Amino acid sequence: MQRSCRHLWLLAPLLLPVGTAAAAEPAAIIEEISAPSLSLQPMDYVVAGQKIALKPGDSIILSYLASCERERITGGDVVVGIAESQVEGGEVKRDRVDCDGGGILLTPDQAAKSGVMVFRAPPAPATDTAGRRLPAARATLFSLYPVIDAGPAVGPLRIERLDRPAQPVSLAVAGHAVDLAVRHVKLAEGGL
Repeated sequence: MQRSCRHLWLLAPLLLPVGTAAAAEPAAIIEEISAPSLSLQPMDYVVAGQKIALKPGDSIILSYLASCERERITGGDVVVGIAESQVEGGEVKRDRVDCDGGGILLTPDQAAKSGVMVFRAPPAPATDTAGRRLPAARATLFSLYPVIDAGPAVGPLRIERLDRPAQPVSLAVAGHAVDLAVRHVKLAEGGL
């Protein structure tokens, strides 16, 4: 998971429109947001000094590029800083994540002339604790709390761990999406 995040930070400056990159250096990236009244979206950059007004119950997750701080903010007035946010009238939970602390951020001039392509060796076939070969993963999740599109499913969503014995998780499907963060269900890192 750490490698994929590093590569995301390498690619992220390339995704900025040229005018935006020249205007202000990004301080953080929005990982998740639940604030229907705001025009912000996941993967948007925010800059130091930017103000975000969250209504009660609205939430946002910011990952700071230079300090490796990850913040889950619920409600209140948020002022984006360089290393962390100032929050008034809301709740903030901070976690430190493994990252390079901004060492790979490019200047706008470098970003305009740069490109990156990542190649990885295919993973070795997975085996369970008894040494039996497991099926290849059909998708890689980069969150321990993903939102799963259940489609027009009827009945419960069942999540089973294949690489070792664990209690299956069964969740009722209401609509098309099941948000594991809202349901307080955390997946195991590296599990299959």
